Amino acid sequence: MSVGVPVVSTRCGGPEYYIRENSGFLVEKRDTTGLAEALIRVISDRDLRERLGKGAQSIVKQEFAPDIVFSRFLNAYQGKSSNE
Repeated sequence: MSVGVPVVSTRCGGPEYYIRENSGFLVEKRDTTGLAEALIRVISDRDLRERLGKGAQSIVKQEFAPDIVFSRFLNAYQGKSSNE
């Protein structure tokens, strides 16, 4: 995501946290048809691929940049909410 690559994954207890509508596709576990269709959409549509890639990169910059993650970690360690 940080290099602008859209993501296609299953809902398996992790990717739901960072994959959004504007960064890729999530399909249900064991939905091989849905997974194949999502991959084909991304591969065959350059505009979609570029839009999702930019969205993925934006999410990483806004929510997972090292300074942001460090700040969240430090706040959690100190018992503060992330809004303080």
